[in-house]
Amino acid sequence: MATQNAVSFEAQGKARTLAYTMNAQVAFEEKTGVEFSAISDFFEQAQKGKISASRLREIFWAGLLDGAPEITLREAGDLIDALGMEATFELIGQAVVRAYPTAAPAGNGAAAPQAEPPAA
Repeated sequence: MATQNAVSFEAQGKARTLAYTMNAQVAFEEKTGVEFSAISDFFEQAQKGKISASRLREIFWAGLLDGAPEITLREAGDLIDALGMEATFELIGQAVVRAYPTAAPAGNGAAAPQAEPPAA
């Protein structure tokens, strides 16, 4: 089930959604053994030109699960090939921002929750 925070896109002639729901994040963690918050490190390395193709595919795959629970890692990779790396990174970025709408970038590139101002 896709959420209201999903990013819609078309690939291989089919409408698709990308969303980092709680279940998507847990699926990523269970598949990789890495906390979902570690994707900020992945993006920092990617900005330096160090891209792990397998990690990109895992991140993208997890985001596709709510809209396509049967999707395989291989199929996620085929979608990345169809979209291109730049578009894939853009879609992931949009979906992560929608998953954490009240978060602001922290100094290390990770998202940090914004605190409510103290009551007067």
